[in-house]
Amino acid sequence: MKLRLLVPTLREHFANAASILQAFENAGFRTSYDLLFGGPPEMLFSKLPHGTISYSGLQYFLEQVATATAAHGLAGDVVLEEEQNIKSAQFGGETGVLELDEMAAGAFGAYGVTEVSGSAASRLVLWIVVRHLAQYGESSALWIDTSYDFSIDQAVLALQSIPFKDAATALDRLQVSRSLELSEVYDALDALQNAITTLAQTNSYRPSTIRYVVISPINAIFSQLLSGTSSQGHAILSTFMHRLSALARSFRLTFLVVNSVVASQGQNPLSAFPSTITKPGLGPTFTFLCENTIWTAAADSIFPDGDEALTILRDENPNCRVFVAECFRSRNQMSRTWCPFAIRNGSVIEAVDWPAKEDDEAPIEEGGM
Repeated sequence: MKLRLLVPTLREHFANAASILQAFENAGFRTSYDLLFGGPPEMLFSKLPHGTISYSGLQYFLEQVATATAAHGLAGDVVLEEEQNIKSAQFGGETGVLELDEMAAGAFGAYGVTEVSGSAASRLVLWIVVRHLAQYGESSALWIDTSYDFSIDQAVLALQSIPFKDAATALDRLQVSRSLELSEVYDALDALQNAITTLAQTNSYRPSTIRYVVISPINAIFSQLLSGTSSQGHAILSTFMHRLSALARSFRLTFLVVNSVVASQGQNPLSAFPSTITKPGLGPTFTFLCENTIWTAAADSIFPDGDEALTILRDENPNCRVFVAECFRSRNQMSRTWCPFAIRNGSVIEAVDWPAKEDDEAPIEEGGM
């Protein structure tokens, strides 16, 4: 952990905690690991300017740093109570489309990391975020744009169709951070954690204050680091995703991570449809670093030309394009479950009724099978 993030915690024991940590950073100790394992206290003391802290004070200071950064054990009943409190505080339907929210089984609002991939991923995530901000006037969200693809026009268009009372101020509470490098994304996350910690110190923070964090698209910062000949990139990716999970659990955040689409060697085995020949990017490792993986695809890329149900939907929804959302992996839902939805005017998510074919309801004659 970076030393500057420990200032709010150590300030309870040292009024000049910020100046002490700054002195260590100036001496080349920038993380808690550097400080705790960089050498004996005598060596650390010799690196500090005269008068920064006494030797006995330094020993106590190191004890507090170790306490603040160590993993804390919890009894089982405490863990159970925390889980119950978390579940009771989580939001329900996040898209407004009942079938889609039931299929996702809370993935769009759970305190954790959800991967959303496919041809409609960014538009679906944008709809979820702006709809939430329009519904809850005390919530805010952070959108980390890694490729300058964020569209404010789509956000405005989506908000125009949302009837909630706080829609007029939704964009005021949506913060956009353009971060093209991994280090810049880490800086944005550090600033987020520092802001939440500072608000908590003044009793001004509530879990609903910052609700969503979006990283779109995540492949833009990791695709160049991954290779089939080295594990270093995969280790960097794993470390980053564990950081997201820790932030989500600690501060009750929902991370929605938009991933790219790459070709699959034949049918994608995670999909319920034989015609799915694409898959999320960043390799199979990434899928298991997220609590949920939701896949989106245009319906006309899944169902064959002339499909009766798809033809009916097109005729009934001339201003919409029909998509299919599918659960590839989830801790709370069966995989290979799916439901259709529509996007109107490129931004607005709507429900569609999938027409039943005539032979779906035809009775089976005795001896017919």
